[in-house]
Amino acid sequence: MTSPSTLGEQAPSSRPLRLASWNLQSCRRGLPGIVPRLKSVAADVVALQEVDRCTGRSSGLDQAALLAREAGFAHHQFFPALERDGGEYGLALLSRFPLAAPRQDRLPVPEGVEPRVLGRARLAHPDGEVTVAVTHLSHRIGRSGLRLGQARRILGLLADASPCVLLGDFNDVSLSPMYRELTSKLVDLFRAAGKGRGGTHPLGRLLPAVRIDYLFASPEVVPAAARVERTDASDHHLLVAEVSVPGSGDRRAGLRVGGA
Repeated sequence: MTSPSTLGEQAPSSRPLRLASWNLQSCRRGLPGIVPRLKSVAADVVALQEVDRCTGRSSGLDQAALLAREAGFAHHQFFPALERDGGEYGLALLSRFPLAAPRQDRLPVPEGVEPRVLGRARLAHPDGEVTVAVTHLSHRIGRSGLRLGQARRILGLLADASPCVLLGDFNDVSLSPMYRELTSKLVDLFRAAGKGRGGTHPLGRLLPAVRIDYLFASPEVVPAAARVERTDASDHHLLVAEVSVPGSGDRRAGLRVGGA
C-alpha cells in the first residue's frame, strides 16, 4: 500500500487537499473493513455513496456519524435520497475541516425510478474555501440519456460554486455522454494525474474493474496525484486524489455553463 506521504508530488500549496470517494454498499460487508481503510488513505474529505441512516437492515446505525467518529473525522453531513426500511438512505461527506452551508438538490428521474440527489457544502480549507459535492447517478445500462440529463443538472447547480470538486459514483464509463458533458467544464482528476489501474468497480475474477467512480474538479483546482485503492470491503474500490486549492485571489467566476 502506498503511504499517505508518498501518494504523489505535492502541488504548490501550503496544504494540499486529499479527496476520496467510496460507494459503501451500505456497509453490507461489515464496518470492520470500512474504518481501517478510511484511516489508511488519510483523506481530508471523503464522499460516500449508498449510506444508511437508522435503517433496519443496518441495525439502526447512523453510518455517517459512526464512520466519522471511528475514522477520526471531526465533521460530517448526511444527504438523504429516500426513505428505506424505517430509516433513510443516501450520500454523506466526512471531513477534517468544517463544512458550511450544506445543501441538497434533487436530480431528474422519471416516475418510479429511484430518486437521486446532489449534496454539497463549503469546505473551510486553510488555503481557501472550496465547494465539495457528492452524487450517485442512476444505474443500469439503458439509462445513459438519464445520466446525461443528471450531469447537465449538476453543472447548472454548480455553475456559481467555483472552486469546486464533484465526487461520486456516476454509473457510466468515460466514453459516455455523461462523462463528456461533465468534462466539458470539469477536470477528471484521475485522468489528469492518476497512476496505476483506474477501475473502481470489479466485475469478477476474469474481467478488469470498470471505471465508473470519478473525482472531478473545476479548472482552477490543481491536480497533484490520484490512485485507486483496491479493497474487498465494498463492491467498489476507493478512489483517492490530492489537489491544490486556489487562494482567494486565484478564483474564477464559476463554470459558466452554456458558454466558454
